[in-house]
Amino acid sequence: MEAMDWLDEEEEMVAVNAALLVLQYKSREYWIHPINERRHEFGKYHVLWPEISNDDNRCKMYIRMTMKEFEVLYNLLETKLRKQNTNFREAISPEERLLLSLRYLATGISCKSLGFEFCTGFSTVGEIVKECCEAIWRTLQPIYMPQPDQKHWKQIARQVQENWRFPHCIGALDGKHVQIQCPNNAGSAYFNYKGTHSIVLLALVDANYKFTWIDVGNYGRNSDGGIFETSLLGQWFASNKIDVSTDKPLTPTGQVGDEAFPLKRYLMRPFSRNN
Repeated sequence: MEAMDWLDEEEEMVAVNAALLVLQYKSREYWIHPINERRHEFGKYHVLWPEISNDDNRCKMYIRMTMKEFEVLYNLLETKLRKQNTNFREAISPEERLLLSLRYLATGISCKSLGFEFCTGFSTVGEIVKECCEAIWRTLQPIYMPQPDQKHWKQIARQVQENWRFPHCIGALDGKHVQIQCPNNAGSAYFNYKGTHSIVLLALVDANYKFTWIDVGNYGRNSDGGIFETSLLGQWFASNKIDVSTDKPLTPTGQVGDEAFPLKRYLMRPFSRNN
């Protein structure tokens, strides 16, 4: 009996300490900041967006797309972005979540600034942008950037031949350094040859500059050629697993890249400028 009493006292102390921690936390922070509770009065989605959405030019300046394009994208993503209301708070609508994310992608503005604009918690903005970007990729990638097959590669090669007079080419390959603030404890991993910190977007595009394949997220210190070699597409080409035609005259067989890439059977690069 004494042992049971001792356990009850210990459990009671744990409960008391937990309650004190909760009270201490709530004394420092709001569950919802008073400003954010008035999102319907001050937030740009509720105040400014109804006016912008009626003007296509302003809409394109604000989110880089027309209202018609926004509606098409919204209809594709609505169910994926919808959240349930709870007893504690009203969920942010799918349309507002999409607008906030597109505003972030269109401007590169910080999550804190967007939080002030939309009267939303700063960490909530980051979660919304991440979830929305993932939903956009999962929904649109199979439609607009599916894995090309042999028929698709041949079509690209014909367009490159017609538009650019470059034969046997199924795409142009290059890397883009997306500048970032150096993450904590990252050392020189993201430091690139331009003297900034970045992650690399490596992309293959067709004759009309449209992406057919991308690799994003590599360290800025890595070269385009090194990233391509270790990428899924580079490994496919190196092991002949890519679905293109076999080598023969007047048949598309490879890609073009700049001097950052090695010369391969399936990759043409310009002559060196050294001599």
